[in-house]
Amino acid sequence: MRRFTYIDWLRNVSNITRVMIHASVPYMASAAPMWPMNEEGSYLFDFGVFEAHLFVMEIFYVISGFMFGLEMSRKSVKEIAQNRGQRIVLPFVAGVALFTPIILMYRGFKNYPGYGFLSPDALKTSYRQGWELGMENFFPTGHLWFLYYLIFFYALTLLFQKTLEKLQAESATKCLGVGIVISCFCMHFMNRWIVDNPLTLTVEWPSFVHYFFFFLVGVKLSRQDAFLDNVLARSKAFLRVGIPLGVVAIVPQLWSQDAGHAHRDLIQTAAIVLGCASTHLLVLGLWGWFGRKTWKDSSTLRYFTDASYWVYLSNMPLVMLWHVMLAPLDMSIYVKFPISLLGAFGMSMLTYEYAVRYTWVGAVLNKRRVRNPS
Repeated sequence: MRRFTYIDWLRNVSNITRVMIHASVPYMASAAPMWPMNEEGSYLFDFGVFEAHLFVMEIFYVISGFMFGLEMSRKSVKEIAQNRGQRIVLPFVAGVALFTPIILMYRGFKNYPGYGFLSPDALKTSYRQGWELGMENFFPTGHLWFLYYLIFFYALTLLFQKTLEKLQAESATKCLGVGIVISCFCMHFMNRWIVDNPLTLTVEWPSFVHYFFFFLVGVKLSRQDAFLDNVLARSKAFLRVGIPLGVVAIVPQLWSQDAGHAHRDLIQTAAIVLGCASTHLLVLGLWGWFGRKTWKDSSTLRYFTDASYWVYLSNMPLVMLWHVMLAPLDMSIYVKFPISLLGAFGMSMLTYEYAVRYTWVGAVLNKRRVRNPS
């Protein structure tokens, strides 16, 4: 398969952005109920998480759709099913069984002062409670919800392949308009004024439709050159509007918790329209901006691209571990943030190099690599 260097760069930048989001969550001023630790934080982290969440997961779905569209053009349905079963379904099932109980286990650490959670009894009790909590809630998918939806997207795209091929998407502007309308409609049925990510195996249709649209945009970008060229041509204009709009989009969120505000419906509508419009502008704009640039390919870039899947799978439980280990320390959150960010990312890269890349795990996730003799 042809190598798209600009997609490697886009994937890695998005991957680092996602890692930064995970490292930021407990240090926000707003509490995240799903996180095991929430410290008295700063709105600086709220702003960063909000802005990054406007586009980062949508970018990953466009990339996934793009690569899947290329795969459909050169493989049979049986070959695709075998490949996606190995690289997506198997890691999802194994990841949920391995990582989700650990993530839920961290929640029990709040019950122990200081580092009391490190005692063998506390660890066993918390781990058992993690499993029990998971079974009681139709087993949370955690950060692996991305793979869960992706499995459905693959199946639906293959099932309706002929119908989808008839859809023409030559105009980036029309795609932008249709996408904003679809996302606004979906957002109207969500619990929050931002896109709700699913937390359990229950499919949440508003977010499902929202993300499926971006996946299909990726498929069309890989199979319609005219559409891709139009996105590249309009990318600068999209970013010129999308970046300031994305900054403004956070303003209505300031009233999201005020259920009794006299103008709540109007503020909610503004939040939905601004958020959805900036999301679509930023996603198409960033794709086109990266696609227009001449990027240097290198062995280092390819290494980080190969590692990105493992970083995605392993980062959340690792960064949460750093969060709970740093929580008892009397230390500024501006010190804890870079420690947890770099610590978790470093552990993901070390485990990739020494436990994944040259093993059967690496063969499942991507393909087995042979270590060069030093």
